[in-house]
Amino acid sequence: MVITGHFVDANWRFQKRVLNFVHASPPRRGVDIVDAIYKCLKEWGHENKVFTVSMDNASYNDYCLRFLREIFSRNKRLLCDGKLFCVRCCAHILNLLVQDGLGEIGHIIENDRESVKYINQFEARKQTFSEIVQQLQLGTKKFQEREQNYDYLPTPEEWEMVEKSDIYRVKEILNLKAMDENDFIRRMVKKMKGKFDKYWKIYSEAEAINNIEQVQGALYQLYDEYVAAYNASSEQSSTQGKGSKRSFSNFSSNSQLSTSSGWSKLINYVKRVETIPPLKSELDMYLEEVVYICEDEKSHYEFNALEWWKVNNLKYRVLSKMAAEILAIPISTIASESTFSASGRVIDPDRASLALETVEALICGGDWIRVLHGVKKKQKVDKKPI
Repeated sequence: MVITGHFVDANWRFQKRVLNFVHASPPRRGVDIVDAIYKCLKEWGHENKVFTVSMDNASYNDYCLRFLREIFSRNKRLLCDGKLFCVRCCAHILNLLVQDGLGEIGHIIENDRESVKYINQFEARKQTFSEIVQQLQLGTKKFQEREQNYDYLPTPEEWEMVEKSDIYRVKEILNLKAMDENDFIRRMVKKMKGKFDKYWKIYSEAEAINNIEQVQGALYQLYDEYVAAYNASSEQSSTQGKGSKRSFSNFSSNSQLSTSSGWSKLINYVKRVETIPPLKSELDMYLEEVVYICEDEKSHYEFNALEWWKVNNLKYRVLSKMAAEILAIPISTIASESTFSASGRVIDPDRASLALETVEALICGGDWIRVLHGVKKKQKVDKKPI
């Protein structure tokens, strides 16, 4: 089990670090996972800094999240009473959707895989297979011993096409295929549509308006809690500053920071103005701003939300802090290229033979060193043509 921390640093750059890599022995009960996560955060001193936890939809994670919420709420009040504490992995939801659909043709996929294994067993079979490929003029593409669904990973052009599509298009396709003449297609769509409606139900206009109002209410509630925390922090800093000023005055009675100085008068004036509450909150002003529109397609893809908040940090002091913590929330626990992977995330055979402590040191240390020195991780691929 990998525990990864996600955050936005002081320079408004998204960061993530592997905090721990632990072996979770079967049956992987929720209490064991809770214990491992809390111990890790305790060792790092982050037990009071957790905003959200992202996990997949495994049954034991329900207990895990519920218990973690109780533990963290004892030490520190969670924002919005913990409503934002749990984030479900969207990649896992999509994977469930695909798996439900493929379940109807699982035997066909299994037969294809067994056929590949059959050919790979002997050199003579590989040779015969290659001759057939040449006779049928199917090309000279080499089959590689890689992830079973490797050839189905999208190309950059296909990813661009996916970005331009939306959820409603998926809904249309499911509705259309639900009336397909093939029975097995209808069975596939029925399962996929059930999962789709569970997470991405198309609401009526009245339901949509109600949901928007709920989101808006939650947004203002969250903002009010950030304002309260910001004011409390400012009062504490002000109290500490007054103590420091008294000590400094005792140290030097001839200080240039006298009450009659121009700088002191300016500071006192600013403090008086600051005590007058503004007519509109930062959130109100932000929502009333003109929508930022990218002039061309290139600038659209190059737009960086974190850069925008970095530029407007002084304008929205409280709201920018809120945005930094929300934008750091991962909506997926796995990399995008592994979303539809048919196999689990495994350790290579070389590392699997090492002691658990050594594997933990290699994975955690490697992650931090790569970030420190800007080294990109290379994937090791064994190419074995048949």
